Amino acid sequence: RAKLRKLKSSKEKRDGAVFESRVVVQTRGRLATSEGKMEDPVLTHVLTFLLGETSDHKLRDIHLKSRNIGDGGVQILVDALANGHSRKVQTLNLIGNNISAAGTLPLTSILRSHHVPSLTKLQLQQNTIGEKGTAFLAGALQDELCNLRHLHLKSCSVGVRGAIALSEALASPHCKLQDLRLELNSIGDEGCRHIAQALCANRNNQLYNLELKGNAIGPAGAIAIAEKCLQSKSTALESLGLNDNNIGDAGFAAIASALRSNSNLNWLFVSSKFEKMSHHSVKLFIGALFNDTDPNSVHNDSNHALKEIYGVPSDMPNQQRLRRLLRFNKLGAFKARREKIHLFLSENSTCIQTNSLNLELVPRFLSVVGREGHGSLDALFNNIRENPNTLRPEGERDSGDSDAASKKTLPRVSKRSWRQGLVNGKHNSANRFEELDAALRCHHQSSGSKRK
Repeated sequence: RAKLRKLKSSKEKRDGAVFESRVVVQTRGRLATSEGKMEDPVLTHVLTFLLGETSDHKLRDIHLKSRNIGDGGVQILVDALANGHSRKVQTLNLIGNNISAAGTLPLTSILRSHHVPSLTKLQLQQNTIGEKGTAFLAGALQDELCNLRHLHLKSCSVGVRGAIALSEALASPHCKLQDLRLELNSIGDEGCRHIAQALCANRNNQLYNLELKGNAIGPAGAIAIAEKCLQSKSTALESLGLNDNNIGDAGFAAIASALRSNSNLNWLFVSSKFEKMSHHSVKLFIGALFNDTDPNSVHNDSNHALKEIYGVPSDMPNQQRLRRLLRFNKLGAFKARREKIHLFLSENSTCIQTNSLNLELVPRFLSVVGREGHGSLDALFNNIRENPNTLRPEGERDSGDSDAASKKTLPRVSKRSWRQGLVNGKHNSANRFEELDAALRCHHQSSGSKRK
């Protein structure tokens, strides 16, 4: 049940301070104030009342957006948090408060202390903290006591040096940051490169959201992000924002290439008012989502995680195909693979005869090849029965030596997997399993294998 507390005054004197007419509301652990300048005496009284000994200690969020409290108001807020009952405060919203680098120092003292252990979100958008203030915050992020997960620094004049300082924090094993927003800070390619290298170097980093909109990033910065972040197995980025930058076809090509081996990124923002994605770049993204070189590439070398790309022009010829592949990915990795194999077989009816298959993929193929319109089930069984060597273990390359290949023992695939594939494909061909199993058994005996 919501609790409402109203502190009203109309030019009345209290503790020697003149209060303007205002309403401060605390509802369900959230402090919110109406916009407009808040003088220091008013801020002191409000925070003392809500965080003092007479409070109910349930305040979770403090929202002081656009109150123009300045550096002095930040010091008052920090003193109230340090001296009051504030151990449950989770969010500080200080957007648009004319805070400079000097105002970030009191905030870092709170982040490094045990007074507010639950503070996980700090919003400082539209403040002029600059490179120096960013460096102060970056130092606090490396402290073991700092539990900050979300740091929003949009339009804070971070600059290149500030980005380098943040990269040092991201490389620290004590940094717990999960959400970093640096929109409109002119960090450039150099700042982008340092952040990418830090994320790649720290295998324990927890960052899942990185916003770099409008930072004058070019192809070099995009390539660094692609090679260090998207291709690295140590990064867990789920959302990447590169809006309103000029990354060009070279940057798009690097990102598309990195997506083939990426299984974490879900959302990619690349819309820009400075450039329009070219038809060639759209084709590269389609290739990353659906590598139709052969059946094995569809399964193993395609991206099945990316759910949305924001910024693809609607008038592109292949835009509909890209949207279709993204819809497949939204079904989950398992179903996305199945749908893409189905699409591949519908577009390549003779692929079974002309391509070798990984043995582990056969049950998955059995679940889709018998769908209406393919007619490939007979071709699959005939090809496997007549050419058992076309089934090869995962990752094995054609050696060119047929005798050596025939002596390799094929990995075991259980009857359950094969039969489940038939059931998933809604086939009435379970007896064909025995026929195929017998053919493979004969092949093993002829090649000297001891396995049945």
